[in-house]
Amino acid sequence: MSLKAIVQETLTDILDEQNKVEIEIPKYEHGDFALNIAFKKAKEKKTSPVKIASEMSDEINNQTSELTAIGVGGFINIKLDNAVLFDYFSSFLKKSPRLDSNESILLEYVSANPTGPLHIGHGRWAVIGDTLYRLLKTVGVKVENEFYVNNAGNQVKLFNESIEAKRHNKPMPENGYGGKFIDYVVNNNRSKSNIDFVIEYQKTTLKKIDCGFDHWFKETTLYDEDIFNKISEEFPDFIYEKDNAVWFKTTRFNDDKDRVIKKENGELTYFAADIIYHANKIDRGFTSLINIWGADHHGYIERIKASINAKNK
Repeated sequence: MSLKAIVQETLTDILDEQNKVEIEIPKYEHGDFALNIAFKKAKEKKTSPVKIASEMSDEINNQTSELTAIGVGGFINIKLDNAVLFDYFSSFLKKSPRLDSNESILLEYVSANPTGPLHIGHGRWAVIGDTLYRLLKTVGVKVENEFYVNNAGNQVKLFNESIEAKRHNKPMPENGYGGKFIDYVVNNNRSKSNIDFVIEYQKTTLKKIDCGFDHWFKETTLYDEDIFNKISEEFPDFIYEKDNAVWFKTTRFNDDKDRVIKKENGELTYFAADIIYHANKIDRGFTSLINIWGADHHGYIERIKASINAKNK
């Protein structure tokens, strides 16, 4: 039985209603559930819904310690006791996983560029991802988590050039990196590559919130084989040339337009590496892929789903 159904049944018993009390989920700050029953009763009793909500809240609070009811503006806001929530969650530990035993999930989150410290946005995804990871493992689901390290491309090149310029008192490259973190790397990194130093720095930050990963997957791993040739070999029916560029037919899978994987100047786009990265996940035997991304990646959803569907064709 769902938590909502349990609460609904409890309130129906307390309020002695002939039919089930209708409840809804309000804004978080208002409580766990809310009732508008006082407004319906107001017509019947010809009195204020605020008064009725107050009286019904007192009735609920007098009959159970598991729920706290507060009448606000005619609504009855319900807050569940933490013990109720704990018992409800604990009940899942006694159940077998709903997923098939052959199901294997790869959960990817954070995946920040290795060009600086983690910020509060990365922390948000770390907490959400790690919570989901722990919940899945707790109920017996086969799941692994992964941090994708974008250690290839122009941003990493600029980061390294900026550090070397700072280290040798040379002019910073155009659009290079500055700030205190560059100084920190210059003054503290003596033995590692700049990128490995930042990765260790990020790991230390995540460790402070007890967040760890089964895999730290470096993008450069994908370049052990030529990415473009691999795409050409694996997805021959989904690529074509137009305007001196090479495109991937993402519109075959509901994307609003096809996407470039190789530019006119011969450079590969980020999408090209993403295609091979997600194909790599599937090749590793994972049957379900979960990615937790920031809002700035919203436009990537359909193209990545397209590449996965193409892989499974």
